[in-house]
Amino acid sequence: MEKQEIINKIQEVLVNWGEFTIGDVDGEDTSPCIASRGNLVDLAEYFNDTSVGVEVYVPNGFSSDSIDSYDLDYEDLSLDILEEILMIAERYDVQQRNLFDSCRDENF
Repeated sequence: MEKQEIINKIQEVLVNWGEFTIGDVDGEDTSPCIASRGNLVDLAEYFNDTSVGVEVYVPNGFSSDSIDSYDLDYEDLSLDILEEILMIAERYDVQQRNLFDSCRDENF
């Protein structure tokens, strides 16, 4: 699949359900790693229709508090990272559809 196709599929999920964070996806406890430089790790944690919110961490073994954040456009991400984000978005889509269906079923 080409980059634009993947971006379009990610954006379809976002159009249906709105922006989400990695913490909103059941069973998802790792964020895609955008970059790793020295002791800094940049993780994609927020997803909206135009960009990815990236948090920068200094992992220290006990806790990892974000020391910085920035946004990246989907077009600026590698194909591998986009594929990883698409998998997360697809899981979020299934989760939201199941929730929607269960709420609909309860109300009828």
